[in-house]
Amino acid sequence: YGLTLDGNKGVQLDNVAMRGASGTIFTRNDATTYKAMSDELNPNIIIMQYGGNAVPYVKDSTGIDNYVKYMKSQINWIRRRNRNASFLFIGPTDMSTTINGNMETYPLLPYANEQLQTMCLDNNIAYWSMYDAMGGKNTMPIWVEKKLAGNDYTHFTPKGTKIISELFFTALYLDLKDDE
Repeated sequence: YGLTLDGNKGVQLDNVAMRGASGTIFTRNDATTYKAMSDELNPNIIIMQYGGNAVPYVKDSTGIDNYVKYMKSQINWIRRRNRNASFLFIGPTDMSTTINGNMETYPLLPYANEQLQTMCLDNNIAYWSMYDAMGGKNTMPIWVEKKLAGNDYTHFTPKGTKIISELFFTALYLDLKDDE
């Protein structure tokens, strides 16, 4: 439940903050209440950003495959209640864990990014790879070194957030401009 104070014109933004969530909880919502909210807000685009909170806990490629199937079912559940909305999925960042004493990309992260992208493209969902935008495998240590990400090797600092946001905006703008 929430409160919206949107106006009647211009860009309207509603954010469902879900810190620590992997994005697999939508289907547990009350469908009638969610549909009423969606009808009231009538979004043109739904942007989802998930994957990062799942990757550290997945043990193998089957776990990634199952997670991607869960995400597809979540998106389809939301899509059924927002028939006119377009979808954009933002994939996980590069994240590091200690491997043989070095901070390296979680081993299953590149596969997760690839599988999420494939699922999105197969289902008419735009995909933006934050992992690739950062530079791909093993780039998080560079972001930490440049003070663009925290010492947890997972989350951006305010400066890093500004940079990744600008990268996202530029990619979105150029893609939309190409469609004109």
